[in-house]
Amino acid sequence: MIQNMEYSEDELLQLISPGFTLLDEYTQRQVYRSFHSLTYTMVLYIIQDYNLVQDVIQESFLKALKKKPYTSDINHCKGWLKLTTRNLALNYLRKYKKNRKESDVDSVFILNTIPSYAEPVEKQVESKLLKEFIMTSLNSLKPEYRVLIELRWQNQYSYQEIADELQTTPEIIQQKLHRARNALRKQIKDWMNEHGR
Repeated sequence: MIQNMEYSEDELLQLISPGFTLLDEYTQRQVYRSFHSLTYTMVLYIIQDYNLVQDVIQESFLKALKKKPYTSDINHCKGWLKLTTRNLALNYLRKYKKNRKESDVDSVFILNTIPSYAEPVEKQVESKLLKEFIMTSLNSLKPEYRVLIELRWQNQYSYQEIADELQTTPEIIQQKLHRARNALRKQIKDWMNEHGR
């Protein structure tokens, strides 16, 4: 068993490997904490459920212990760990999206449809139906698109901030957001045509 040593954050991430069990308990905890701090924020933005976030991080850590490729390049190591964790989080989101309580994303899209007490009951009902449909439409989007929409409009992230968080380029984020908006717009337009609005 390898004895207590002091490691930098980067060195701790490099210790994620099948040989993890040979480390002493103190170092194992440090390695996990380092991995947790690297991935927590990203997973929280995607999942938005504390308990599921912990599950995703733990499962991702176990996967990394078994499958992380050996590399001396710490940037490649961090990139692989983040990408693997992000993909696992998106898979969890797909799996649990039907049971998941949605956050208040609707306020971003329907600011003009919030019913006031001066509106007739018919308008309030229509607004409520539209609000429910928009939430359903968001749920039916690809999880990746929904995450981008939430980061952009609910959390007010710039394209660059989203790109940094998801380890990609602002151009790709812009393209994907354009596709997500078009998909949402088409669903809303079809619904409004269907309901004679």
